[in-house]
Amino acid sequence: MKNQIEIEKQKKEASQQQDLDRKNKKINDLMQEIDNKMIENQSRYDQLYDSKKELENNYKEKIKGMTVAHQDEMERRKQDYAEKMDADQQRFDDL
Repeated sequence: MKNQIEIEKQKKEASQQQDLDRKNKKINDLMQEIDNKMIENQSRYDQLYDSKKELENNYKEKIKGMTVAHQDEMERRKQDYAEKMDADQQRFDDL
């Protein structure tokens, strides 16, 4: 009787140990998966951040180019206006 109780106790302990081992393995697998996902997410974040920076730099360059083009156009228009004013003044003086 005592021997049978001891055997049952050992079976129960073995079963509990197997259950504990299985749960620990599951925990380790999940922790590894979490680590992998974190690495993957950080990599994706870094790629998106780099892409964002590249787009920002491209837009800054585009805006800079547009600003220069606008300034050139304004200078050209001022020069045209000044030439027209001079021509008008010259015609007025000739009258």
